Amino acid sequence: MVQEIDGIQAFEAVGLEGNPAAEILAYSTAQDAEYIVVSARKRSPVGQAVFGSVTQSLLLTADRPIVAVPHTSE
Repeated sequence: MVQEIDGIQAFEAVGLEGNPAAEILAYSTAQDAEYIVVSARKRSPVGQAVFGSVTQSLLLTADRPIVAVPHTSE
């Protein structure tokens, strides 16, 4: 978990409502975040077309680095 990552001093879980990508971008700007970390999961091309992808949207529109880590079901 995040506590096991060297260099992480503090973190806060935050709940946001609305369009996920837009809300994450707005929050990261308001907090002057150094980067955005998201959990990515595999989707079929049809699934991406029908449902979209928050991670993909962030990668294409963010003004700061995005770190996408694989989703695990642990």
